Amino acid sequence: TIDEAIPNLPMQLKSETTELGRITRPIAMAIKAQVLVTAASPLFNGNTDYAAMTDNRGVKLFNPVYDANKWKLAMEACKQAIDTCHVAGYKLFDSYSTRYKYSDAVLKEFTIRGIVTEKRTPEVIWSATNSRFGQGYQAILQPLLISVTDANPVSMFYAPTLRMAELFYTKHGVPIDEDQSWDYENRYTLRTSKTEEDDFVRSGEKTAILHFDREPRFYGNIAFDRGTFILEPTRYFVQVRAGELATKRNRGEFSVTGYFCKKLLSPRNSFSGNSYSVDYAFPFPIIRMADLYLMYAEALNEFKETPDNEVYEYIDKVRERAGLEGVVDSWTKYSTKPAKPTTKEGMRSIIQQERMIELAFEGPRFWDLRRWKLAATYMNKPIRGWNIQGLGTEFYSVTTIYNPSFEFKDYFWPIPQNELLNNPNLVQNLGW
Repeated sequence: TIDEAIPNLPMQLKSETTELGRITRPIAMAIKAQVLVTAASPLFNGNTDYAAMTDNRGVKLFNPVYDANKWKLAMEACKQAIDTCHVAGYKLFDSYSTRYKYSDAVLKEFTIRGIVTEKRTPEVIWSATNSRFGQGYQAILQPLLISVTDANPVSMFYAPTLRMAELFYTKHGVPIDEDQSWDYENRYTLRTSKTEEDDFVRSGEKTAILHFDREPRFYGNIAFDRGTFILEPTRYFVQVRAGELATKRNRGEFSVTGYFCKKLLSPRNSFSGNSYSVDYAFPFPIIRMADLYLMYAEALNEFKETPDNEVYEYIDKVRERAGLEGVVDSWTKYSTKPAKPTTKEGMRSIIQQERMIELAFEGPRFWDLRRWKLAATYMNKPIRGWNIQGLGTEFYSVTTIYNPSFEFKDYFWPIPQNELLNNPNLVQNLGW
């Protein structure tokens, strides 16, 4: 078991050259924390939907009775993992190094991208060293920013949705539909960028209100029409309207939603002639410190009667790195729901949104939505984007691209028939 292995595992690798990918004590403890948080979550803790599911001995495979102690075990495991990681030198990545001169706002964006793209960041506890995120992967995320004559330097197969663009907070650190001073109702209306907004939207250009006055993680995660895209030292501007550079006209270099994923592309990458050059092929993160902090905040909130300073402390560490005020201050000053952080249910919603924002495009949301039993709610909503066939500002028409379908049976995948024949003790998941 993990507990038996932990004492015999090294705190750190002796040599990354020869041992990178080896399981260390911090990795094992982070995995244990993740497993126990999953076990305490609604999909496995008090889930009456699977109450009738038993093995061939009649033993129930899902406990339909909620057990608060599972959150206590998860809470303790998260804190132990955090403390061990701190001893081993892991911490939040909060400083991007560059020899070029940029504003503090742009450096914050670079830091957000650098969490996963920089070499040997102190934040990533465990990464997929067996499959590095290199030239091929990064090229399919990068919008075309220069004119090319013969070669395809990029080819789009991955596009953030409008829902993801709306997920991130305003600059005040609260949801866009809660901010007292943000124009939520007119978010799809166009406005012209001012000179002082040129860090993120090209001055004098029109784009949706949705793209203005957002938190740093929005600009570090998502590239949008008329938005700034810096590949050091060159400042580019994304052009997504019909007939422009990053559109369907260009032999596959387009986004079906009109958005591009900026987070997984290093600012150190570059365009050179007809080539797109990747600075560093990074191993994709599996668990990092921000993930642990947010799991701990979640476990604390679920175990305690009401949120307290310790719950706020660990979510606020992540928010501070993102350039935001703490949860209580942000909601008190700016939200139409100022009391939201004071209740367990309110903090649950805040923590869930914080996880989806902080870990966006890294994979955890797929599993989080399932363990929270929210997948059926989220995954049955239409996939929407902008009208990429639209000329000029006709681009800014919200378009439904696809209507997904998520059924109850989709919470668990079917076990292959061959496996059931080979092992008669296995039980097929419900609905299959």
